[in-house]
Amino acid sequence: MKTKLAGAVVVLAAVAGGVAMSAPAAGAATAQQGNCNVWFLTGATAPNVGVRVRCDGLGGRYFKAEITCKRNDNGYRYNHYGNRVEEGSWSTVWCDRDATIVHWGGVHA
Repeated sequence: MKTKLAGAVVVLAAVAGGVAMSAPAAGAATAQQGNCNVWFLTGATAPNVGVRVRCDGLGGRYFKAEITCKRNDNGYRYNHYGNRVEEGSWSTVWCDRDATIVHWGGVHA
């Protein structure tokens, strides 16, 4: 079972450690669909993007973030998976450099 997330948020601040975390615009919430929330991430030193996903109630104890990325040079699409965590925790996953996010979500692990 996959949970798709949709929405966009605005990058508001840079976080120490070379990562800018996307925060919701004023009055908005993190992107959410079903039982998952997502925060968009942007690398500070390289053109790479990623997401942090938190899911609850997917029907299992553990899940991992999933991201589908598209390379900017040749359009090739591929999936990457984040760390395995308990539901209610955050799993993080990144695209390779010079790629964009096509799809993101949480999957059972």
